[in-house]
Amino acid sequence: MLRLLPILALALLVGVLAVLAKRLPRSLGSFFGTTWGAFRSPRFLASIGVALVSWTLDAGTLFWTTRAGGYPLSFRETMQSVFVLNLGIAMPITVGNIGVFEAALAFALTRHGIPAERALAIATVEHFAKFSGLGLCVGILRLARVTVWRPAATAEK
Repeated sequence: MLRLLPILALALLVGVLAVLAKRLPRSLGSFFGTTWGAFRSPRFLASIGVALVSWTLDAGTLFWTTRAGGYPLSFRETMQSVFVLNLGIAMPITVGNIGVFEAALAFALTRHGIPAERALAIATVEHFAKFSGLGLCVGILRLARVTVWRPAATAEK
């Protein structure tokens, strides 16, 4: 019986591969066709544009925060730091990436010659500035919804 087990496992593997061989080209063709269509859509191009604007604004705030901290970085070094930061916070571990944001950005800033304690201080101020900006935007949108974009009252019959 034990001698038949490898033969049965091999037969099962061959059967699974045969089924996949028939379905795989059709599935891959559908996947690549859909993906290629998405890449050519105006919405995809708009999302790339929004992402680039967002990264540029992130780099701009970091550019001025490092200058305020006494360590002027070039825009290139700032963009590299934002890239490392985004890699560090790509997988959310804590609420609001508190701690992870600071660690990733401080690490990136130390690679550009900023001492670790100053890099951590700059990263903390940067995170506070981003939270403050987010809170301000949410507050403005909520206020606008209540005052300006008030839904029209429906007439009762």
